[in-house]
Amino acid sequence: MDFMAILQELRDAVEKDRRPHAEIARQADIHPKTFSAFMHARRGLSVETVEQLAKALHFSIRLVRLKN
Repeated sequence: MDFMAILQELRDAVEKDRRPHAEIARQADIHPKTFSAFMHARRGLSVETVEQLAKALHFSIRLVRLKN
């Protein structure tokens, strides 16, 4: 799965979550404006922020080095 697909999976998970977006953003330590821009696909997130959001959504992200 590529990084853009992971971002979309996280957006989908946020939409399915019953908590308010502001609460998810707070738990993930993401500024509300950054979170909103992410949710509207106007910006991506750093790997670190993706990990924070995944944790707030009770997901884990594992990066694996691919062999050439």
